[in-house]
This record gives sequence, structure tokens and C-alpha cells, in this order.
Amino acid sequence: MLAYAGVAVAIALSVFYGYRRSRDPSFQVGTRAVVVLLILLNARQNLRQYRYATLLGKLGDLGAAQGTGWR
Repeated sequence: MLAYAGVAVAIALSVFYGYRRSRDPSFQVGTRAVVVLLILLNARQNLRQYRYATLLGKLGDLGAAQGTGWR
């Protein structure tokens, strides 16, 4: 859910900054685009961490089911 929230925030900020730019041509978008990019990279990392945690959880369950004492 955290990854999806990050993407939603990035989209909302992009729409807001686009609106501001359309209303005021002197509005600087460059630094704000970097913030949006960092939010998207953070969301990607959160999704990757979730996937790895799920995989490790499955491997731990598999080791415990086989009686190897993993965990």
C-alpha cells in the first residue's frame, strides 16, 4: 500500500505543478520535478522491499515445513 500511496502522491504533485505552470509561465518546475522523481524512486524501493520480504517469508515457511530448522 505504501508504494501505491507514493505513486498517487507523485501523480497528484505532477498534476498540481502542471496546473501551476499553466497559470504562471515563470513557475519553476525543475526542482519540483526532482522531488516527484525521488517520491517515485522511494515508491519503487518500497515495492521491491515488499516483494523480497514476501519471498523470504515463503522460503522460511518452506524450510520449516521440510524440517530443516530454517527460521
